[in-house]
Amino acid sequence: MTETESQSTKGISSFIREKNGKISSSRILFVLWGGGVFVVWCILSIANQTIEPIPESIVTLLGIMAGSKVVQRIGENMDKN
Repeated sequence: MTETESQSTKGISSFIREKNGKISSSRILFVLWGGGVFVVWCILSIANQTIEPIPESIVTLLGIMAGSKVVQRIGENMDKN
């Protein structure tokens, strides 16, 4: 594995892991949902040869998942103080 590949893997791993080294299920969920939405959107857009809109309900779910992680982090930091 080259140094660049090692740094790339470390970047992905550091995004998914908490500061204590445990894997964050909410971050994995967000990445999987976001990636899935992106893949489906790309396939539909290419198949129809137009940029398809992403339904508001899907965008809302992604926003809720991202926001819940922010609120969780704030709560964790408040407990430590």
